[in-house]
Amino acid sequence: MKKRFSLFACVFLLGILTLAAGTFMAAPASAEVKLSREIRYIVPYEPGGLSDITARTIERIIRQQELLSVPFTVTNIPGASAGNGMTTVRDAKPDGHTLLHHHTSFITHKSFGVRDWAYEVYEPVALLFEVPCVLFTKTGKYKTLEEWVDDVKANPGKTSFATSSLGGNAHLFAEQVMNELGIREMVNLAAYGAGGPMFTAMLGGEDNISSAPLPQAMDHHNSGDMFILAVGSDERLPFLPEVPTLKELGIEIPMSVAYRMGVWAPKNTPKEVVDYWYNVLEKVISSEDFAKSSESLGVFPKIRDGKYLFDIFESDTRTIDELVEKLELNK
Repeated sequence: MKKRFSLFACVFLLGILTLAAGTFMAAPASAEVKLSREIRYIVPYEPGGLSDITARTIERIIRQQELLSVPFTVTNIPGASAGNGMTTVRDAKPDGHTLLHHHTSFITHKSFGVRDWAYEVYEPVALLFEVPCVLFTKTGKYKTLEEWVDDVKANPGKTSFATSSLGGNAHLFAEQVMNELGIREMVNLAAYGAGGPMFTAMLGGEDNISSAPLPQAMDHHNSGDMFILAVGSDERLPFLPEVPTLKELGIEIPMSVAYRMGVWAPKNTPKEVVDYWYNVLEKVISSEDFAKSSESLGVFPKIRDGKYLFDIFESDTRTIDELVEKLELNK
């Protein structure tokens, strides 16, 4: 009788523990996260660039799908080569109400000596997508990339290459291309600090050619204002079938699909808060709405968690540091 009672007690206790554990495991990671005020989604650049366009797409989907109970607002804090916006998030309270929308330029800014800190001072939340860079010109200026190269060689020191900010991946992309073509010393580099002013200069005919992430150039290409000469993807893009890849043109560079966009929180943000935001962002990036938007923008969705984001940025850092040293860009 005593043995039966003991066995019954053990089974009963095990059942309670199993039920409790199951209840705990079934509860979503974000169950205890309480958002009490407006979410500031910081874009460290002026409106009109890669970060701004994609951040506002996310903002729209969150609002339309009612994924949050509090306002989610994209806030542009430009200046200091993205440093102003980065510092705002770095120094914010780690409670999930302030997030940073930023990409691989984290790495290049540090490699170029723009600042001595980067993504390691944040909690990584999610990788959102990847995009290639493109080379483009004002429509009517050049029909092919070869025409630009011929112009540079015929007029050394008299042509200019526009880029958004020094140390950004579009800049590194440009440096790789010019170095591979053997024309770097013949070209003047013009840096504008952000995508908007750079495109204004290009539309005004102030520069001959430019590089930018594909989303930033798509609208201008589709409108006929700009003409994409080459794309950094491994294969031709289905929505730009007429545009050759750099590889087709005989230009081999280490990092041509250079931009990875991530979301970052202040350091020491609790894991449950990071998990909460990953769940929200996964719904956004996996949505049909984002899939449609991504094609028109030239964005390739790739939702991954914070660990993956940190690890891939660590890998990219090694690659970019080697490139910067090889090209002597930090001198």
